[in-house]
Amino acid sequence: MSILLAILGIGFLLFIHEAGHFLVARWCGVTVEVFSLGIGPRIGGFKRGGTDYRLSLLPIGGYVRMAGEDPGKPPLPGHLNAQPPAARLFIFSGGILANFLFALVSFPLLFHAGVSFEAPVLGRVDSGGPAWAAGLREGDRILRVNGEETLGFRHFSAAVGLSKPGESLDVEIARGLSSTIHINLTPSFSEVAGMPRAGVGTALLPAIRDESPATQAGLKKDDVLLSLGGIFLDTPIARRILLESLPENSQPVPARVRRGDVEMDFLLNPEPFPEPPSRIGVWEVVDEIAAFRGNALGTFQVGDRILGPDLGEAERTPTLRGMNDLLLLALQKGGLPALAVERAGKRIVLPPLGASPEAIAANIHLQAREPFALLVREGGPAWEAGLRSGDQPLGADGVPLGSFLDLAKAISTSAPESVTLIVDRPGVPTDLIVEVAPAAHPLWDHGLSFQSLQERVQGSNFLQSCRLGLGEAWEMTAQVAGTLSSLFAGSVSPNQLGGIITIGVLTHGFAERGFIDFIFFLGLISVNLAFLNLLPIPVLDGGHILLVILEMLRGKPVPLRIQGALQMVGALFLLGLLVFVTYNDIVRLATS
Repeated sequence: MSILLAILGIGFLLFIHEAGHFLVARWCGVTVEVFSLGIGPRIGGFKRGGTDYRLSLLPIGGYVRMAGEDPGKPPLPGHLNAQPPAARLFIFSGGILANFLFALVSFPLLFHAGVSFEAPVLGRVDSGGPAWAAGLREGDRILRVNGEETLGFRHFSAAVGLSKPGESLDVEIARGLSSTIHINLTPSFSEVAGMPRAGVGTALLPAIRDESPATQAGLKKDDVLLSLGGIFLDTPIARRILLESLPENSQPVPARVRRGDVEMDFLLNPEPFPEPPSRIGVWEVVDEIAAFRGNALGTFQVGDRILGPDLGEAERTPTLRGMNDLLLLALQKGGLPALAVERAGKRIVLPPLGASPEAIAANIHLQAREPFALLVREGGPAWEAGLRSGDQPLGADGVPLGSFLDLAKAISTSAPESVTLIVDRPGVPTDLIVEVAPAAHPLWDHGLSFQSLQERVQGSNFLQSCRLGLGEAWEMTAQVAGTLSSLFAGSVSPNQLGGIITIGVLTHGFAERGFIDFIFFLGLISVNLAFLNLLPIPVLDGGHILLVILEMLRGKPVPLRIQGALQMVGALFLLGLLVFVTYNDIVRLATS
């Protein structure tokens, strides 16, 4: 049903656009020969007043054919080319006005009923990223950016993504019970994202999946998860870290939930995920402190390598795959236990530290070792082949390795065949040659997943609903204009452009969330469609509007030869753009 709604929704917006042209053309006295709901072959309809009102085969929009659209034909009464420039300007603007009008009318009504947004609450804050450096923390609520109210996470994300290089954003946040805090955030350009990013994600909540090990254990979809393995899920970090650790845990996990007013205990017995990935059982060691707010936590120093809990041994191999491992340790132990640390080539032991995971995440930034080193899973293919934690791969099948990503690519390319690694092992004078074959690495499903934290924004009265709705329409228009400006300036990559496939996927997602959210999304797309049609590109409405404006300035029409050439260039441009954004869509789907 939601797929059908997605198709009909996109078609409805295109129909609204064409209806705008139709109504304005009739108001100006132009004969409309065809007004079609849908495109393609005619499958039904009726004729009235000289217009063929038809239903066409494909329900993805519509079109209007007016008499006298060909500027080369002699103007006749009731023809488009017989209208004065002002009337033609109005007619060509009719679709744009209709799309804007749809958003302006629907948004206030939708906000009166309540519109669902991803909450403007921060989830994961990337260690060492721009948000971390600025002092933002997981769980912070974004109130305003540069003084503009933030209704949802996408408003914050858009402000970051459309920021200029080096621009500092004034971010007003609420943190816990404290008063509001102003933080200066300077986003940095992300090559992966193709635009400025702050290094944060949206807030997530645990979700209980239908027909999963969790429901088999007796949990219900509306249960509120309180603890896992005896650890309370009372903070955003605790919820995220514990759920992210579950796929590596093959053991049953005790869970406590609240159902109504009653707390209940269950045991989640995991099942293996089907078709596990082929791996060799290694991770990159990420244990070196690259940045540290020294007045906040213990006696750590920049450059320390955190080997793991002190077990009293003289030598200690690394155990950390990154910040998540350190935070999980703090959750399990109620703080950091005594840690074995390598400092300036010597092993030392730091005393226990009763620090919360929040304090650790906010004040320590870990980075990978240089050159990169491996953490090896005991019993995995790499372990059985002779690799050990701390080993440093130098090459794979004769190709030098410069990063862990190079190693991962070499393994994925060779799978399921074995790969020959040249390895440097600290303390061993000669390089080792190790042959290892990837094998299926089981991952475990406990029936729990993440869902984004949603909040419903609703006006307390109709006037406030109008303010929210009109403000959202203006915000969306500004974002479209800012995106185009950033594309031309080079601060946003063209690879971020999406086409009909991306729009269809998003429309399908909003359709599944309910009728109000679906119509709200159509309103957002309608604003996009209106603004893009304003662009002075031949073939689009904006191109026709430009030609009329030039005619008004010159006092005579633009020569037909030039009009034809411009139409050809515009058609080729749009065709190329269609191919480009469709390619982006396919790549985006393949990589996701």
